[in-house]
Amino acid sequence: MNRPSGDSVADQVHHHLSTDSNLQDVAQSLTEAHTHRPGAWQQDLQKTNAALHEKGLLPGLDIVGMRGQDFVTRDAQGHTQVVDATNIYSHHEDRAAGEGVVNGRNEHHNADGSGTVQAKPGDNRQWQLSQDLLKSQGIEHPTPNQMANYQIELERLNGKPVSQFKPGEEIKIPPTTRGGDQTEFVGDRADKAARAEKENIDRQATEAKDALEKFAGHGFNSSNLNQDDITDALKKTDLSPADTRGLQFLRDHYEELAESGLLSRRAVYGTGIEQWKTTQETQAEQRRVLAYRN
Repeated sequence: MNRPSGDSVADQVHHHLSTDSNLQDVAQSLTEAHTHRPGAWQQDLQKTNAALHEKGLLPGLDIVGMRGQDFVTRDAQGHTQVVDATNIYSHHEDRAAGEGVVNGRNEHHNADGSGTVQAKPGDNRQWQLSQDLLKSQGIEHPTPNQMANYQIELERLNGKPVSQFKPGEEIKIPPTTRGGDQTEFVGDRADKAARAEKENIDRQATEAKDALEKFAGHGFNSSNLNQDDITDALKKTDLSPADTRGLQFLRDHYEELAESGLLSRRAVYGTGIEQWKTTQETQAEQRRVLAYRN
């Protein structure tokens, strides 16, 4: 099986349009490349960033790490931006920099997860420092593969093997690169999905009401359409696309829309469409709220 590399990820980028906003495939490939080629990670990032800039994607930003489904990027001023890989126009500055303690070691971390940590006795043993740093980044039980890959990054960044780390020495920490499905843009995605869903609900309701008013006829049937009326209307040859969609909606949702009205005629009335719209919008809002909690 071929593993992603800087060249293959750059080729993925070249297949994107400059107007594309979803780069989730690039994010997944970068995460996999980091897992299997940690020693070549910076090289892979350089090739990927060059391809992105050539395409006009993520202008002014360089990817320096991955955080689940989010790109961790840095601008020319050194500010860290977290970018949603599924919508690169959605981003915010990461202000997670600060000081801390990692299992007895003083550490400073930048917003992108990079920084320094003061080595303590025993950090020259295989995986010891890697294990503690990964745990501090939220990985409760680092696997041998994760620890080995992280150690490769530590050695590359510090220019020497872990066996030469000395107590009290300031050890450089690489930017955070972490796989998984987590994202900092749950709320943004939920709001965007809810807006799109509401727009679709409003469009369907409007087209259904317009079709009802246009094809309901006169007199006794002037305010409703039953199944036969809808079927007959759909046979007309001069329907606009909106007419067709509206009538098809009434046909497909007939059982939930129809009610007994004037003289007990079972048919679709305007009130049924309004009730459907209200119910759908309420359910869409409930889904938006639930998405924040998950």
